[in-house]
Amino acid sequence: MSDHSSATGMRPSGAYLDDPAKRDTRFGLLKVFLTVITGLSIGAWVSQKMAAFLEENELFVPEDDDDDDDDDD
Repeated sequence: MSDHSSATGMRPSGAYLDDPAKRDTRFGLLKVFLTVITGLSIGAWVSQKMAAFLEENELFVPEDDDDDDDDDD
């Protein structure tokens, strides 16, 4: 018999392995929200700084086109 007990969930004798110990998931949802909010805040800050850098060096400057009044009659 091959020794794949951890992959199959069985002991060499054919018995099932014990259930894994449960982790402490205290404040799990709070940790998720804090992680997401922190990631979004850092991403927004980096994006703002990069947009300011691109505009300052004139690598990308949005044009102010007024396409509202298309009177090409």
